[in-house]
Amino acid sequence: MESIKIQGIYFERKIMTAGVGATVRERVDDLHYYVRGLDDGNIRLEFLKVSQTEALFEEENKHVFNEFGIDLRKNGMYDEAIGNYEKAISIDPKDENLYYNLGRAYKEKGDFKTAYEKVKKALELKPNFKEAQEYLEFLKTKTK
Repeated sequence: MESIKIQGIYFERKIMTAGVGATVRERVDDLHYYVRGLDDGNIRLEFLKVSQTEALFEEENKHVFNEFGIDLRKNGMYDEAIGNYEKAISIDPKDENLYYNLGRAYKEKGDFKTAYEKVKKALELKPNFKEAQEYLEFLKTKTK
């Protein structure tokens, strides 16, 4: 427990000094390493702190929110994943992969109708997106 607390203090300081020696990529890498030992509540808190960093809201950092979304979705934190995908979409609303991932999070949350709509949007942006085509066919069977 004490080592996690020490890591937490270190991690919080690194976030607060964003732009002073720590790149966004370094902070994301630290977050991925750091959250492995935390419970769900503390993971949510750390992702929230990082996702509110203003420097992230630049187009070249949209992948940060996408990666957070993937990690959160894989940990069953669907609402938080959805929020991160939506932040990424607000940065780049023409990225089909973000809509696809958003659809996956809605599906895993059990909202097949919204999942279908998001994956369909991914296909509108990129009609030859094979994974999205296959996933949309799967979702059609769930929304009847």
